[in-house]
Amino acid sequence: MKRSSKVNQRRFNLIYQRLLAGFLTVSVVVVASFTLIKQVEVSFLAIYNLESSLYIELNLETKDDLSEVIVEVTSLYDTYQQTIPLGENQLVFDQLVVGRNYEIKVKADLGFGIQTIKETRYKLTKEPTGHITYLEQFGSSLSYNYEVYDYYNRIDGHVRMRIYKNNQLIQEGPVPEVFTEGILSGYGYLEAIDPSATTYQIKLEASINETYVLLDEQSITTSTNPSVHGEFYLMDDVLNYFLYIEDLFESITSPIITVEIYQNNQLIQLIEHDRDTEFQIFNELPGYTKDNYVARVYVSVSNKRTLVYEQKITRYTEEGI
Repeated sequence: MKRSSKVNQRRFNLIYQRLLAGFLTVSVVVVASFTLIKQVEVSFLAIYNLESSLYIELNLETKDDLSEVIVEVTSLYDTYQQTIPLGENQLVFDQLVVGRNYEIKVKADLGFGIQTIKETRYKLTKEPTGHITYLEQFGSSLSYNYEVYDYYNRIDGHVRMRIYKNNQLIQEGPVPEVFTEGILSGYGYLEAIDPSATTYQIKLEASINETYVLLDEQSITTSTNPSVHGEFYLMDDVLNYFLYIEDLFESITSPIITVEIYQNNQLIQLIEHDRDTEFQIFNELPGYTKDNYVARVYVSVSNKRTLVYEQKITRYTEEGI
């Protein structure tokens, strides 16, 4: 082979090796930088203002590990931010301007930098606001609490409750009206309900300009399942809880009560209690050094594993919750 041919062959081999190395390098880079988009579900549960304070209730669920989730409230003139954990959250943004429009954005890093994953708009209003703050079934009765805020004296008539059973109005009437510094709060009961899979809806309304306006509504579907009274809370690094299970309709078919503790939707501990020997349950579990825990309680109802209680666990400090 001529010398020039050998040189050309070497050049070809060198170029080929470099090209091959380049392809391999590119392939490695592509594989190494591949990232799955994290799946996050955000639900706004309530948005309202009390004078210049904006209240946002939202729920955040994901099976992925998110380092930080931000709720951002912005207008043309100001911006506010707060970070939130998983689960249900209630945020308060103070010193906003009544009458001003705000954008509310939930942001997180889903694998490609900080992105907006949920957004809405809200205008701070002088109109009255009201909320049904509690609605629970206790055997054959319903119990509810409510609050109404009317700082600017816009209500010119009564505040009333309307109760529906399977979309049929069964009860209505004004509530006791004693406003204290623009705030009205109270509670009520509905007796002799149908406890078997019946939907009840409660509407809180107020008369404004001689017309009733809906302030809030809540629904509940009754059940013959047992009810659970208790609380889970963190103190230092110890998870404490107490439980009392009331089975008015005798639907529990096994004495075993299962308590499951989750962190970021991952089961981290399971505890079983025997209802026959533990009428009231008290327990302490060490080693809980982090946050974002959720407790779930299961019992056997008609021989089926049934969730009867769920709670996001709060950490107590010297100042309180």
